[in-house]
Amino acid sequence: MSLSNEEKKDIITYRIEKSYKAFEQAKMNIGIKCWDVVASRLYYAAYYAVSTLFYEIKTKR
Repeated sequence: MSLSNEEKKDIITYRIEKSYKAFEQAKMNIGIKCWDVVASRLYYAAYYAVSTLFYEIKTKR
């Protein structure tokens, strides 16, 4: 069973939203100087964004 184009778009949107949310959490924690949390959230923001990019490339083939 393969996903429809609409389902693929929904997955991409969800992952981008996760990336954005992690980035926003990192920015909030800068103010209270929780550097471990900032680093973790930035890592996951990048991870979600890059994995979404790879997913999008893979699904266009």
